[in-house]
Amino acid sequence: MKKALAILLALCMMFALVACGQQAPVEDEQPGDEVVQDDGYVFGAVMQSLSAPIWIELMDHGDKCAAEYNATVDWKSAEGSLENQIALIEAFIEQGVDVILIDPIDKNALIPVIQQALEAGIGFVTMGNLVEGGISDDVYNVCTTYPDARDSAAMTDLMIKVNGPGTYVMVNGSAGNFVSDVRGEAFAKACTDAGVKYEIQDGNWDPTTVTKVTEDMVTAAGADLKGLYNMDDSCLGYSMGVTMPEGTVLAGHNGEESVYTAIENGDVLCTTLIGGAHIGYWNILTAVKIAQGEDVPHQVYLKTYIVMTEETENTYWAGELAEKYPSLEAITPAEARVIAMEPAEMVTAEEIGLA
Repeated sequence: MKKALAILLALCMMFALVACGQQAPVEDEQPGDEVVQDDGYVFGAVMQSLSAPIWIELMDHGDKCAAEYNATVDWKSAEGSLENQIALIEAFIEQGVDVILIDPIDKNALIPVIQQALEAGIGFVTMGNLVEGGISDDVYNVCTTYPDARDSAAMTDLMIKVNGPGTYVMVNGSAGNFVSDVRGEAFAKACTDAGVKYEIQDGNWDPTTVTKVTEDMVTAAGADLKGLYNMDDSCLGYSMGVTMPEGTVLAGHNGEESVYTAIENGDVLCTTLIGGAHIGYWNILTAVKIAQGEDVPHQVYLKTYIVMTEETENTYWAGELAEKYPSLEAITPAEARVIAMEPAEMVTAEEIGLA
């Protein structure tokens, strides 16, 4: 019995030695050799809200871009609260993500926490907003912005060209938000330059508030109301639920499918193509470039379009307005749907007439 066990043990040892001999040889590490382990980039994104269709589209295409570059994005919602946004940014700083992206609720109040991230060596992107959060000429946040001053003025001019003198109203976002401020100022200037009356109220991207301020402005303007501009397509539908004088023209901003359809049906005059797919992919690609150490300028621009029917373009846009805004291309809703799914173009201030 003992002899049998000894033989069995010897056989097991022999098979073990053979198995070890079949393993691939391990190369000796040489002094100075660097073992690179790429675990991918981690980005933290703090949005104002995640409920509107444009933000869902933004996240989907942002994640698509991230996957192409071995990165992941942790999307968070501030639920419209500045305090929540600051706390979420601070949490990402503590976590040590590679880049933080935000849609700033207040362009000034967030500067200290942006600088805190930059001092910690974390890249920072302020999406759609010009925020001066840099701590030196070489260390700064990157601002992915839109030519809103041009686009808002162009759509206001188009409404006035269609409907003439009267009162024009605007449902804006919120005071202190860079996009809201720029779009509101452009609307006011265009109305002033055209010699028409206007009113602006903030809707704060809240359905109840948007409906209420729309009702208030429509009532105040009465039969003199000629046009309404809502600074966000995701909120335009709430304004459209309010009864307005017949012939009132409507304009939106950002580019959503529901508004493209409304343009085709004759319910809305125009909007712009910014698009969630566009800005989602574009912003995450910007974060990738920062993480890779590329030299990205402090402010970059997205190429945008004004969306209208061919009839509107031929009747009202062609000629005077097209010449006034030569860098703003007019496209149909059908064309917008195609372009919205293509990679966004980054353009310079000179290319869009803002230099």
